[in-house]
Amino acid sequence: MLFSLFVGVIAFTFLYVWLMLHRTRTMAMEDMLEDRGLDDALVARRAEAANQQNGAH
Repeated sequence: MLFSLFVGVIAFTFLYVWLMLHRTRTMAMEDMLEDRGLDDALVARRAEAANQQNGAH
């Protein structure tokens, strides 16, 4: 019975670690995607500003 308890504790510990690793990896990928979207928006805004300056002169 003690052996079964230890096996269960170890199994659920591994499950917890596995789930946490995937959770943090997913959160990191979401952050990278948001950062890329922000970078794309900044590039587009700079291009728009450059076009407006070129058209004014």
